Amino acid sequence: MKRLLWITGIIAGLAVFWLMAQSSSGSLIQGYRETEVASVADAMEQLYG
Repeated sequence: MKRLLWITGIIAGLAVFWLMAQSSSGSLIQGYRETEVASVADAMEQLYG
């Protein structure tokens, strides 16, 4: 019984993750990319002036 609950929970979690990935807008993903690039650029600027 516990095994069935674990498997069901894992499948449900994967389904939610997959659905969230499918419905996410491009602008949200682009925002994360721009934030990461800006952080790397700021770090390089601090290190190398």
